[in-house]
Amino acid sequence: MLALDPDPEHQLLRLTAEAATSEAMLDYVVNLKQQTVFSAISMKRHQLDAVDPNNVLRFSVTLSLAERR
Repeated sequence: MLALDPDPEHQLLRLTAEAATSEAMLDYVVNLKQQTVFSAISMKRHQLDAVDPNNVLRFSVTLSLAERR
């Protein structure tokens, strides 16, 4: 994870992360979807970082916080 930016007004978190492979990126998102604290998860963008010698995938995800009961 590179950054976690809260948006309390809209009850959102914006997460930016890197992964070595597309499978690792998707596994990360699937694991987030299994967390009950989030009501919705949406991948906003992903791109290969060609400047990085490891060719990592950088991606952004928006997480909607579930309502507290």
